[in-house]
This record gives sequence, C-alpha cells and structure tokens, in this order.
Amino acid sequence: MATKYYALLTNIGAAKLANATALGEQVEITQMAVGDGNGALPTPNPAQTALVHEQRRAPLNTLTIDPVNTNQIIAEQVIPEDVGGWWIREIGLYDSAGDLIAIANCAETYKPLLQEGSGRVQIIRVILIVSSTMAVTLKIDPSVVLATRQYVDDQIIQVKAYVDQQLVAHIATDDPHKQYAPKESPILTGVPTVPTASQSEIDYRIANTAFVAQAISALNGGAPSVLNTLKKLADAINSDPNFYQSISDKLGLKASLDSPSFTGIPAVPTPGQNQIDLRIANTAFVAQAIADLNGGAPVALNTLKKLALAINNDANFYITVNNALGQKAALSDFLSTKTSTSTVGNQPGGLRFMCGEASVPTDANGNVFITLPDTFINRIVYGEAHQSKNSYTADADPFIFSSYPAQAGPVSAISFAVRNSKTGAPLINSAINLTYFVRGY
Repeated sequence: MATKYYALLTNIGAAKLANATALGEQVEITQMAVGDGNGALPTPNPAQTALVHEQRRAPLNTLTIDPVNTNQIIAEQVIPEDVGGWWIREIGLYDSAGDLIAIANCAETYKPLLQEGSGRVQIIRVILIVSSTMAVTLKIDPSVVLATRQYVDDQIIQVKAYVDQQLVAHIATDDPHKQYAPKESPILTGVPTVPTASQSEIDYRIANTAFVAQAISALNGGAPSVLNTLKKLADAINSDPNFYQSISDKLGLKASLDSPSFTGIPAVPTPGQNQIDLRIANTAFVAQAIADLNGGAPVALNTLKKLALAINNDANFYITVNNALGQKAALSDFLSTKTSTSTVGNQPGGLRFMCGEASVPTDANGNVFITLPDTFINRIVYGEAHQSKNSYTADADPFIFSSYPAQAGPVSAISFAVRNSKTGAPLINSAINLTYFVRGY
C-alpha cells in the first residue's frame, strides 16, 4: 500500500538547509501551522509556499533530534483546549523569516472547542528526515508555548538525575565549595566587590576601584591633561630627579630682567630702522643706521670731523657764508643769453650789453641799420661797429664805422655810417659783414 500520510521538505526548505550545511550555519524553525485543506486531504507538494487553507499558526513547543535516528528531527506543538472548531488535515513548519520549510499531511482529526461541549489539548508532532540535524535549530518564545506532560516528566527526570549526580560529586569532593573564598588569604575570581571606604578611612579596609579612582582624582587635583600622570610630569622636567637644583644652577647663569649685566657675546634680534622704541640696538642696527646717515657721502666727507674741517670748524658757518654772500653781486646780475649771432648780458647796477655779428646792406647814403637782439629800455650810452675779418680779404681798402652817440631809450635798433678808410667815400648799396657792441640800461 502506498504511503498516504508523510512529511517532506519544500524546495525553499531544502535549499536553505543545503546552504546552511555548506556554510556551517543553521535554519531557525520557529513556528508550526495547521490547516483543514479546504475540506479535503491534501498531498504534500515541495513547491508549496503555504498551506492549502491555514487555520492556526503558533510557535513550536519543542524541536528535538530523534534519539533512535539522528537524521530525524521531531517538531512538536501543543494546541490548548480553548483553540479549535476546525479539522486538521495539513501541517507546515516555518522558519524565522516566515518561509515554509516543510509540509505534511495527517489523518483527519477534529479539534473541538470547549463551547461545543468537548475540549482537549491536542499535540501535533511532525517527524522530518534531514541530511544534517546540525543545520536546524529551534527558536521559541517560552512565554507563549505549552509543554506536554511527557515533556515535563522527561525534564524532571533529567533534572533529578543531574542533581543526584552533582550531590554525590559534592559529597565526594574534599573542597566542594570552591566558589567560596576562605577567610585566610583568599584568592578571589570573577568580579568581587566591597563597599567603598571614605578617603579618611585609612586602615585595613579593602580599597575598591572607586576608592582608588577617588584617591587618584584627589591627587590629580584638577591637573591639566598634559600633566595628569607621573610619566607626563617626569617628561615635563626632562626626567631629572634633581630638577630644582638643575634649574637653580642654570638660573644662576642668567641675567636679571632689571638692569641686566651681560658677559660673553650677548646678541639680540636686529630691529628695523623704522622701529624707534625701547628695543635693544645691536651692532648690525647701528651699522645700518650709520650707513643710512652716510647716504653714500664721498670718502672726503664721510665723518663729522671731515665735515667740520670742510666748513672751517665754524659753528656759525651758515651765518658766515650768508653774510659774505650779502656783500656780493647777485648771480642774476651776470646772466647772459646767447644765440649763434648775438649775446645779451647783464652786469651789476642794471648795466647791460649786446654784441653780435651781422651781414647787412648799406643804403644810398652809405648807412647800415642793425636790429638789436633786445631793447635798451632806458638809454644807450655807447655803441661801436667794425668790419668783420672775413670781409677784409675781398676789399683792398677796409671800411670804418662812425661812433654811435648816447641816446635815450627805448632803443631796439642802431645805425652807423660806413666810409672807406682811405678816401672817406661812403659804401653805397653794398652788403658788408660787421661786428657790433652796444652798452646801456
């Protein structure tokens, strides 16, 4: 006869168990569901992901390995008497992720309710064959599961046997109370504790970690974190056990801030030449200041001594020179201006002179007219003209010019009569090269 009632792994369950076995992990089977198969006995199908018609799902009570066959796991659930009112034809096991791991059918059984006049506690058990029971674990909530009487009896027997075994071993042991410390020289383990003594109770009391922490905190006294250990303090004083003496010796080699007296070759930073304040001036600063004062003076005048000699050691040199200059004519009195053919000069007392060269024609009367480079404002006191050298070679007989008489100004042109030096005849309508000189005011 073919098997009618059986349990098998779903495809999802088989895959999860295989993966858990390969990775050394476990599948947590947490719940069992029962259903009525919609009124007909269903045939378990590994492709199922849910019961045909689920009526109840609740946490498992136990999940154990069959002591007779170690490849079988036994899942068990207790349905209390106050739950029911439906037939049970199918059973499913779910993991903690809510996936259907195994599916089974069973002989039809009705689970009544107390209200129907009959009630009972029903135990549903599923035996499942797996390749490795190590890959399956039970995940339960003890507050919601029920235990069968058989389960409780088995546990009582196991507990009693364990207690009896421990009692026999306890009696046979020389020191059965190793978890207790002796009064004399106890060696404690675990996390022993004692009351915290106050910092003023310095006697034979045991100091716990809180007492030590308070003592160290009091010793610390709010020290900064950079100096809150002996190591940091030792480093701060260069690990010198004679630090005070070492510092005292070194301080003896230092100068006081108040009127210090240095020896050796004391040095200070060089201030800038614009930092004129209380800074100490070193030799570099002084040398630069002197160089700036010198300003590139020639060697003959680069010391105060040389400069004093240059002004004849006269502390009133400016006044002396000024007085001497007051007795001299102004330079402007001797100024002159020149062109390529004429010169205008000034002399002391307002006297002026003008001279130059010109090539001018004579008129029908043998007179020449010369335009001066400037004007005599007041008068002309003297004037003369002469034939230029370059005209002597062309003339057998040189010419002479008449004197120019004094004349009131303003005068900007003068004239001369030109005559042959031998015959006295005038030079008529002819060009002549001449030089002239005129003085006036």
